[in-house]
Amino acid sequence: MKSTCLKAFILATVGVLILSACSSGASEEEISTALSEGLMSDPSNPFSLEQADCIGGEIVSRVGVDRLSELEVSSADSQSFEEIPFTDEEFGSLAKSLSTCSDLNALIGAELSVELGPELANCLAEKLDTQLLEDVMVAGMTGQEPSDEVISAMAPLATECATGG
Repeated sequence: MKSTCLKAFILATVGVLILSACSSGASEEEISTALSEGLMSDPSNPFSLEQADCIGGEIVSRVGVDRLSELEVSSADSQSFEEIPFTDEEFGSLAKSLSTCSDLNALIGAELSVELGPELANCLAEKLDTQLLEDVMVAGMTGQEPSDEVISAMAPLATECATGG
């Protein structure tokens, strides 16, 4: 299942956060605040201020100030999010940050509805557990297809939703 809209949403959401936040020597609070402000400045942002603050704090907590600064990513950078050399574990941390602070099922349901229609998209989004949602997000952030394991776990859910379940 490859969703161009979902991938764009994920890249825009997390990319804006990271690209607008990090500068060498910044404190945890400064980076967290910049992450939140960066997210809130994005016109396509689906998050409340409280969620944005939470996401900023979670990313700093999970990835770390030193690592975010080490990546030398700033608002002046023109690199795309996919070019930032996060490790697979760090991409997982970014996904966990979003899932901790927001209703990923609702967000992904809204994004999938463009391609699948609202009824099927909402059914599928409601059936996805947090780990599957995070795995789909990591695939989107890394520009990869979801793993065979993720696709195998999602296939019966999609079938169930498509047949009225």
